[in-house]
Amino acid sequence: MRFAIENHTQFSTPHLKKLCLAVAKKVGVSEYKEITIKHRFRFNGAKKTCWGYAFFPKRTGEEGHKVLMTVPKTDTFDSVDFASVLSHEFGHSLGQRHRVMQKIMSDAYQSKFEWAQKFQVPLKPPKVLADPTLIKLNKAEEHLEDWRSVKFRAENKIKSYQSTVTRLTKRAEKKGLM
Repeated sequence: MRFAIENHTQFSTPHLKKLCLAVAKKVGVSEYKEITIKHRFRFNGAKKTCWGYAFFPKRTGEEGHKVLMTVPKTDTFDSVDFASVLSHEFGHSLGQRHRVMQKIMSDAYQSKFEWAQKFQVPLKPPKVLADPTLIKLNKAEEHLEDWRSVKFRAENKIKSYQSTVTRLTKRAEKKGLM
């Protein structure tokens, strides 16, 4: 199964992908060629839950199934809630309607998806923005060290060739070639 994950949240993409693949395996959507899952902030602070929307290829004219997932703008990730909503959207990809899924998904979804608790989705590490002057300074120091190394090797080669020229000159003079 191939997933294209487009992550616009503060959460770690590799961890989200692992959770999405686990949900897909549990639901049985492996027969599909591609399912794209997008994660975006939900700006409505009133609801602290995930929500999703399934796009069907027949309606959109595109290849593969697409699912849009949104997560609340918080520092903690609710894997159980995410897995249950994603499972619901995958159900739509399998052709199920809400009436059928309501029979399958009862209010006890917490117990049905508690396996998802083992998937911890951490925050992305913060990006460290360095000053352009510091970046240039580091590169300049690296280049200086490279050229010092080249200079050292060149000086050693010059000494070696000077020694060789001196030795061969003496030998040539001994033989009367010079």
